[in-house]
Amino acid sequence: MKRSGLLGIFIVFLVVAAAGALSAQGPVTLEYSLTPGRTISYLVSLDGTGTIGTAEEGLLPMTLLGSIDFVQRAGEISEDGWAQMEMSIPRMETNTNIAGVTINKLWENGKVSVMVNGQPSPAQGANPPAAAPLFGVPLKVRMNRQGKMDDVASSGLDFLQKAKGNLDLSEMIRACRNELPDHPVQAGDSWSVEVKSPPAGAGEDSYLSEKTSYTLASLENVGGEQTAKIEIKDHAEGKGLKVTTPLVPRGSPGTAVMEELKQEGRGTIFFSLQSGQVTKGEFNTSTQAVISEGTLHITVNLKSKVTLALK
Repeated sequence: MKRSGLLGIFIVFLVVAAAGALSAQGPVTLEYSLTPGRTISYLVSLDGTGTIGTAEEGLLPMTLLGSIDFVQRAGEISEDGWAQMEMSIPRMETNTNIAGVTINKLWENGKVSVMVNGQPSPAQGANPPAAAPLFGVPLKVRMNRQGKMDDVASSGLDFLQKAKGNLDLSEMIRACRNELPDHPVQAGDSWSVEVKSPPAGAGEDSYLSEKTSYTLASLENVGGEQTAKIEIKDHAEGKGLKVTTPLVPRGSPGTAVMEELKQEGRGTIFFSLQSGQVTKGEFNTSTQAVISEGTLHITVNLKSKVTLALK
């Protein structure tokens, strides 16, 4: 019995020592693997609940479910380490329910179908067109091993830019990418990325800003690969952001203005050091927005959970 007790203590000591050794590892370099021709596919899932409404109607309950196939492919690598990247969304489906009215929208194989309470909507196939970046054809950008992007503005964003009004889509795309540090880090180290984009042709009070803070929480062995667990905090806010597509399908485009936007988010991603890619992630956000479209002033409150996994 005494030997058994000593053996148990020794095993506990080994486990604690191993955990300590893992947390005490020296600095590591986090880099995306950029290999010509390499294709990575992700499944992004969205689950949100909240309210939407106007002063006349009051706030109505809303739920939002989404499923997105996201594919990225690395092309030619330049001598300075930047890669030509192609990003595409071959399939996206969303289900929105507002006070008992269900809107299902499916983008697949270059076509859009919209169902309202199970009945086809006249807006079917209206947009985006077959040449729309991300949907109809891959969006092409340059990216380095830390996830920084450039040359986005020349990637054929004309359709999307028109659809997004005065927002700078090149900055938005950069902000959506998880950016890694340009120096070795160890558990407990943090880094941050800030984006502030004054909308084109808008007043001085109009802006979109975002700050994302990253912390390397730990290094773990996941499926036999050394994996970095990275915690993320995100704060975004905006004002006077014009969107030239309608909020709901009405057969013709309108103009919406996001008068106020505030979003707070927290999440975790797992990044494999061996394969040089994000393997999974989870992000929770809380969003408040005031949107005007014509004479309508719409208030939106949404809490959502977004998960990402390799396909």
